[in-house]
Amino acid sequence: MKEFGSFLEDIKQNRESEIRVVISKGYSCNPKTYKFFDYFTIEWFDQRFQMSLFANNSETNFLIVEDSLDEDSSVIKKRTRYYSMVELFDGILSRDIDNAFVNAITSASRNSIRILYHRNVYSVEVPFINKRTFKKIGNRDRSLLYLFILFFLIQNKSNRIFKNNEEYVDGIYRFYKVYSTVKTDVVPMNRRGWFISNGKFEYKRYLEMRVIRLIYDGKMMLKEENLFSKQLKSSLSNEEALLLFLNEYNRINGANITKEDALNDEKLFFVRSDTLLPKEIGSCDSIKPFNGSNNDRCFRLKGVSIRINTVAHYFMISKFNKKYYLTQSELDEIIGVDPSESSINDRSEGSNSL
Repeated sequence: MKEFGSFLEDIKQNRESEIRVVISKGYSCNPKTYKFFDYFTIEWFDQRFQMSLFANNSETNFLIVEDSLDEDSSVIKKRTRYYSMVELFDGILSRDIDNAFVNAITSASRNSIRILYHRNVYSVEVPFINKRTFKKIGNRDRSLLYLFILFFLIQNKSNRIFKNNEEYVDGIYRFYKVYSTVKTDVVPMNRRGWFISNGKFEYKRYLEMRVIRLIYDGKMMLKEENLFSKQLKSSLSNEEALLLFLNEYNRINGANITKEDALNDEKLFFVRSDTLLPKEIGSCDSIKPFNGSNNDRCFRLKGVSIRINTVAHYFMISKFNKKYYLTQSELDEIIGVDPSESSINDRSEGSNSL
C-alpha cells in the first residue's frame, strides 16, 4: 500500500501524461495553467465515498461528489462541489451536533483510511473516530462524513507542504478548534486577520510583510516607472529582480540599503496591510515571498495603479499570514486567555462515547 505523498505524486504524473496526449493531438495547451480533472474513492469502515480532484501546475484541490435525482426521480446525477475553507468549517460546525469532529482532532489517537485511485491503494492518516460514532453520523447525515474526509485530505496535503516546518503540521486542525469554540478576539487569530463579529470569527484581509514598495507619484515619475517596468520585464530571476528593486528604492529615496540589510533586518521594509489601499493589499496578497518556492515570482511584472497618476510596484521579501493555521504554542496561548470556558479540550469531550 502506497503513502499519501505517492498519491499526490501520481496525480501530478497523470496530469503530465494527459498534457502530453493533448499536445500530441495538436491542441493548444499551456502546461502551467492546464487543469486536470479526475476521480478517486475513499474507503472508511468498509464504506466507499466517491471524490473528485482538479490539479494545476502548483497544487491539487479536492472536491466532493454529490448525488442528486433528475426532475422525475428516475436518474441519479453526479456533480462535484468545491468548498472554500470557511464553507467547510461552517458546514461541519452547523451539522456536527455531537462535536465528533473537534473531539477527534483534539484526541492524540490516529488511524488510517484508504484511497483507491487508478488501481492503486494509498493509506492516509486521519483522526480516530470509532465505528459506533461513524455509523451514527452516517445514518443521520452521510454527507457530513464527506466533509470530514475533505478536511482530512486538505490537512494531509498541507502536512506534506510543511513537512520541514513541523510547527504548522496539523495546524488547520488547531485552527478549527479555535474557530469552532472560542467567542472572543485573541491575538494569534487577529494576526491572521480573524476578528469576532456577531459571535463568530470573520476574516478581514490582513498581512504583516516585508516588501520593497516603490511609489511613482506624478506624471514625471510615471516616465521613470515606465523605464523601471521595462527593466523588470527583462529580469531573469528573483535574485536579479531583488537587486533591481533595491537599487531603484535607494535611488528614489536617497538611501543606501544593501541586499544583506534588506534580507536580514526585520525592521526594514516592514508593512502592515491595514496601512495600504485595498488594491495594494490584493496585489501583495497574491505575491509569493522571496523565501518561498523558487518557481514563483516574488513580484508582479505590472505595477498597480492606486490613484490617478500614481503607480506602485512591490517585491515581497517575506510575509506572515497562514490564514488557516495555528501553531501549538498559539493554541496554548488562546486556551490560556479565552475566558469563555476553561479549555478547548474540556469543551469538546464526549462525542466518542456515543
